[in-house]
Amino acid sequence: MSKSYLSATRCKEFRVLDRLISAVWTIQAGGVRPAAGNAMKGTRPSARQGRRGVAAVEVGITVVLLFGLIFLVMDLSMLLFIRSTLLEAVRDGVRTGVTSIPDVTGNVNDQIRQAVQDSALGFLNGTNGVCKIQINYFNPDTGVATTTRHSGDVLVVSVNRYNYTPFGALLKSGDPLAISVSSSDIVESCGPTGCGQTESATPPSCP
Repeated sequence: MSKSYLSATRCKEFRVLDRLISAVWTIQAGGVRPAAGNAMKGTRPSARQGRRGVAAVEVGITVVLLFGLIFLVMDLSMLLFIRSTLLEAVRDGVRTGVTSIPDVTGNVNDQIRQAVQDSALGFLNGTNGVCKIQINYFNPDTGVATTTRHSGDVLVVSVNRYNYTPFGALLKSGDPLAISVSSSDIVESCGPTGCGQTESATPPSCP
């Protein structure tokens, strides 16, 4: 086989290859599906973008759930803290009421309210806080409420409907959570001066 024949054959092959390459570039430039050799290269960028979109959605959902859980834990913790604080405050009020000797004014209930407010860590400050403190005396034999303080009576000190507004956005939109606590004990001996008056002449003005 002559050298001229081989040269002519190679030139034809190069021409055909050149035409194929030109056709592939033309198809790619026109937005038509690329050749099989470049198929994987053309699909990789869109696959990455799809994975990024899915990851963004997953992160958004996770963040929302995480913050919701954080606010829920904060609300439950604060709710338990307020309840335990108010419960300890009414216990101090009962302790004052069953053991204290009336002051110069003879008003035991004022001493009880002050003891409750002092132990409430500021949750019952002001007139609104005083009005939430309820003081009742009961005869242990009959269970009937009395208006005066006697030795052996059952003293009940309670805080009614202390409203707590949650931090969480969903719970915050609803009604406040009402917290009520109470404690009781038996009034000890009042001593030679008697048990004194239970209420002052000017009790707190509550709505």
